[in-house]
Amino acid sequence: MNCKLVLSLRSQFFHSLRFFSSQAKLRSTLQRLGMTLKVCSSLRLAICTVTCLLIDDKNSPQI
Repeated sequence: MNCKLVLSLRSQFFHSLRFFSSQAKLRSTLQRLGMTLKVCSSLRLAICTVTCLLIDDKNSPQI
C-alpha cells in the first residue's frame, strides 16, 4: 500500500469515530432530557392528584 492510501483510510476511520462519538453524546443528552421531561410530567400528575384528593376531602361531609 502506498502512504497516501494508508493516510486516507486512517483519516476516514478517525472521522467515523468522531461522528459516532458525537452521535452517542447527542443521544444520551436527548435521553436525559426525555427522562427529565417525564419526571416533570409525573410530578405534575402527582400534584394534580393530591390537589384533587384534598379538594374532594374538604367537600365531603364530616361524620
